[in-house]
Amino acid sequence: MLSIDEVNDLEKMYPIAIKQYNSLLKQYNEVLKIAKENADANEYCLQSLECKIESLSRENDKLKEEVLNLRGQNIQYELALKEIRQVAKNNLELKVMIPGGWLEQRIDEVLND
Repeated sequence: MLSIDEVNDLEKMYPIAIKQYNSLLKQYNEVLKIAKENADANEYCLQSLECKIESLSRENDKLKEEVLNLRGQNIQYELALKEIRQVAKNNLELKVMIPGGWLEQRIDEVLND
């Protein structure tokens, strides 16, 4: 059992303990408020990053499609170049077969263009 002096000491410490408790509770609420603000800011940043990722993904898809189109065009150009080279080769063979004259001059003009 507590003595009267001990009870009196406890009664004197009670208001101090209440003040300390209230001070700690106030600090806790402030920290909680800051944590909530940070969580809200982080959520906003996360949503912003997700939107940016989606946008970049769509842009990446468009670029992939454009690359495929360019590859297709490149193949067409390569085929056309192959045909042009074949025509040039045929023309050179004709030039050898028919020396001099108008046809040889015209072939030279076309090849030099």
